[in-house]
Amino acid sequence: MLEELKPSTKVTVCEVTVEILDVNDEVPTFQHTYQGTINENAPSGTPVTMEPPISAVDNDSGNNSVVRYSLSGAGSELFKILESGQVISTRRTPSSPWTGSAKRYDLQVTATDMGNLSSSTYLTINIAYENDNAPVFQHGPLRAMLPGTARTGSKIAEVNALDADAKGPNSKVEYIITAGDKGDVRIDRATGEIYVVSTLRPGTVYLLNVSAADGKGLAASTVVNITVVDVNDHKPTFSRVKEGNYSHAKRSLGVIRAVDEDTGNNGTVEYSRDDHIRTE
Repeated sequence: MLEELKPSTKVTVCEVTVEILDVNDEVPTFQHTYQGTINENAPSGTPVTMEPPISAVDNDSGNNSVVRYSLSGAGSELFKILESGQVISTRRTPSSPWTGSAKRYDLQVTATDMGNLSSSTYLTINIAYENDNAPVFQHGPLRAMLPGTARTGSKIAEVNALDADAKGPNSKVEYIITAGDKGDVRIDRATGEIYVVSTLRPGTVYLLNVSAADGKGLAASTVVNITVVDVNDHKPTFSRVKEGNYSHAKRSLGVIRAVDEDTGNNGTVEYSRDDHIRTE
C-alpha cells in the first residue's frame, strides 16, 4: 500500500502595530464670546475676572491640539493672555490711567494651533471705577454785591466744582446750601447758580456755606458772602411841620423834617433854602 506524503505547513503569527499619524486639519474653535471685569486701581499682574473662562478646543491630537492665545485691538497692550487663557493687567502702576478713561475695551482673542490654524472671538473687558476722588471747587470763597432792588430769579453768583472720577455717578456733582440762606436765596443743584427767591432787605449779609457732593457721598465745601446794598431809589418826603410861636421876633417858626427810606448815606437828608420863592 502506497501513501502520498504531503509537505508540512508551518505558520508564524506576530503582532503588528499600525500608528495613524494625525494631520493638523482641525481649526481651534471658541464656544463663546467673553466678558471680563477689572478694578480701575488693579496693579500689573491682576487677573481679569472672566465669565466664562477663555478656552478654545482643537480636535487634533498631540502637539497639533496645543493652542496659543493672543490679544489684539485698541488697548490690548494693557493686558496679557496666558497659555491657560487667563487674562491679566500689564499696567506698570495703578496710577497709570486707562486709555482715555475708557469704561471698557473691546478686544479680539485669537487661538492658534501649532500648524498656524486659527480662529478668533470677541472679548469685552469692563473697567470697574472706584469713587476715590472728592469734588474740588475751582475757586476760593466768593463775594457778591447785590442791589436791594434785585428781583426774584436774579442770578447772584455761581460756584463750580469738578470731580476727577470717571464720568458717571462717581463724578456727578450736586450743590447744596448747608447754612446761611435765610430762605431768601436758592442754589441750582445741578449748575451751582445761586439766585434770589424773595425780596431782599438792603444791608443784609448772607454768609452761605455751599457743599458739592458726588454720587457716593464724597464732598467739598466753600463760602459765598453776599451783601445786599441799598440803591438810592427813594426821594426824601417832608413830614408834617411842627409849628412854633410866631408872635415874637427870633422865635422858632417850626421844625421841618424830611424822611428818606433809603439806608446808609442814601438815607441822609440835607436841607437848603430857596430864597427866590415868591410869596403873595
